[in-house]
Amino acid sequence: MSFSDFLSLTRIPVALLFSYTLMRGEILISLILFLFGSFSDFLDGLLSRKVKKSKYGYLLDPTADRIFIGISFISLYYVPLENDISLFLLLMVVGQDLLLSPIGLYLSLSAIKKGKAIKSSPVGKVATFVQYIFVIYLLTMNVMRYKAYLFPFEITVVVFSIASGLHHLYIWLHILMRKGERSS
Repeated sequence: MSFSDFLSLTRIPVALLFSYTLMRGEILISLILFLFGSFSDFLDGLLSRKVKKSKYGYLLDPTADRIFIGISFISLYYVPLENDISLFLLLMVVGQDLLLSPIGLYLSLSAIKKGKAIKSSPVGKVATFVQYIFVIYLLTMNVMRYKAYLFPFEITVVVFSIASGLHHLYIWLHILMRKGERSS
């Protein structure tokens, strides 16, 4: 296992710790944990570009990202805070991940089996970054006990999430169409 794979995997226990500290009302510690998780995503991507990415890194990194974001958004919805997220945002972000992840997982495993990799979506990377910034902003406003108007920011997260989902579907349809052409 490469160090970048290890960093990817750390996001899962960090997400669980994030949820636990948030439930206990330790918002500053939750913010620090979320910053660590976000930074580990940036760092594992940087390392995998500098060093040859492991064949499982193409699967581990996005899976860890989606688990990290999913647990974070679910926790932010269910834990009562001064500033929290809407059900709409929760359903859009987590729902989209639950709907699209099985397709991405299938295609990634098929590619790994053939010794190939599916390139990540640049739109997906931007959407994940926007989600990270939103959570950091939300937690910071809660630490400072400042009531923030989140609706415009939530719409921004939703728009980027939808754009990411559509871009992933576009990429995956091209992959599936090429598979169909080769088998006929």
